[in-house]
Amino acid sequence: QGRRTEGAAVRAMTTAIRKADDLTIKVTNYRKDKTEFVLVLALHPVHDTSGEYRYQIGIQCDASRWSSEQALFEKVRKALPTHFESSAQQTKYDESLTKVDTKAQRKQWADSLKKFTRLVWSMDWDTTLKQFMDEQQALQAFYGYLSKTSPNEALQLEMCMNA
Repeated sequence: QGRRTEGAAVRAMTTAIRKADDLTIKVTNYRKDKTEFVLVLALHPVHDTSGEYRYQIGIQCDASRWSSEQALFEKVRKALPTHFESSAQQTKYDESLTKVDTKAQRKQWADSLKKFTRLVWSMDWDTTLKQFMDEQQALQAFYGYLSKTSPNEALQLEMCMNA
């Protein structure tokens, strides 16, 4: 994932994994060399014969070739297993995996909020800026943030606030 990875797509993937749902979604991703590409991703849940959700199998296709490869993609997807014999792999339960890392969760929330804010601003920056400038509490909070992270931009914001 990276800067232009769609937050809604990430949330949809997370929900599908947590709920053991099928999902096909188009998403922006990044290669190891940081080059961007768009892919179509399918998540496919697998349960054991006792009905316990065990895995998600993911397959992907370069979105630029989707029209020519969609039929093959769907054929592969339909061939994926949905169940396997539960005795083939015993369930190992690790209690530590149920613990939530609050610091990581807050960081994820903050990152998601930043992406959402960028999305809102990019959709209608002029109206958003006017509304933002009318909200004194938000403006003061943003000014405080800028003062700590980007003092030069904080000075520019202060000039706008006093204008």
